[in-house]
Amino acid sequence: MKGVKLARDLVDAKTGKVVAEAGTKMTPRLGKKLQEQGLKEQLVQPEELIGRYVADDLINEKTGEIFIEAGDELDRAALDAARSGRRSTRSPTLASTTSMSAPISATR
Repeated sequence: MKGVKLARDLVDAKTGKVVAEAGTKMTPRLGKKLQEQGLKEQLVQPEELIGRYVADDLINEKTGEIFIEAGDELDRAALDAARSGRRSTRSPTLASTTSMSAPISATR
């Protein structure tokens, strides 16, 4: 996210509040500020996740079923499988090369 302008509002998944508006330049300083203000998870559209890599296994916490393994690239089938059991899973953490790696909550 460093050095790019946001195409969409950056929304805190916990509060639902916009923490940075579309068009805002995402800098390391802004990323650090948002983290210090408590941003841990952000909402994204499912389509934005396709082609990204998962940092941790995404499992059904009730059954232990592994939906997506760490290091796997997300595709439509993987997202659909995870979303079908979404109520009993935690949000996936995406692998990132930036310092602002955080769990991502996909909107429906």
